[in-house]
Amino acid sequence: MVISDLFWIRQHFSQFEFVAVLLDMVAMILQQTMALVYLTVGIILVHSVWFVWWVALLASLPINWTFLYLCFHAYWTLHVFRNILTYVVSGTVMMWYYQRMELDIVAPRPSASVLEEVNEDPYGTGSSPSTSSILPGATPKAVCQHYLVCALTTSSGSICLGSLFCPIAHMFWTALRHAKRPNGALY
Repeated sequence: MVISDLFWIRQHFSQFEFVAVLLDMVAMILQQTMALVYLTVGIILVHSVWFVWWVALLASLPINWTFLYLCFHAYWTLHVFRNILTYVVSGTVMMWYYQRMELDIVAPRPSASVLEEVNEDPYGTGSSPSTSSILPGATPKAVCQHYLVCALTTSSGSICLGSLFCPIAHMFWTALRHAKRPNGALY
């Protein structure tokens, strides 16, 4: 047993180094973007309170089509919360990564005329989209706020559809994976 463990460790030692580097990078990101930590904890708290409320509501209903619809609604909404969090975290980490890359090639910054065109009010609503939160040099809090606003406004349709279709696709993928196993075993 010990020999097989030593063989396994020797064979996979390079992967341990990769995981150590990855965890160091995650720790560095979290230290530099505390707004992301606060946002994550806030979304998890809202998600948990919402789920407890739904469980209490569902426990008081008889099992019928309304119950099944509410179960589906609760499942879908939980995935919406999860995907909003994924959107904000991935956007913030992406901005962190690209703002701190040390490359010989510097990405060109948009000219002032391009920024003025972007900041114009194309729909006559009286508000203009801000690009300053996604330009290089923005604070981590501003980047988190930008991606949260995007997740709750312009990308909410994509997040909701993804939250609807991805769990269904994952269910089919899991069923097919289990069907390939001998006797359909779930081990």
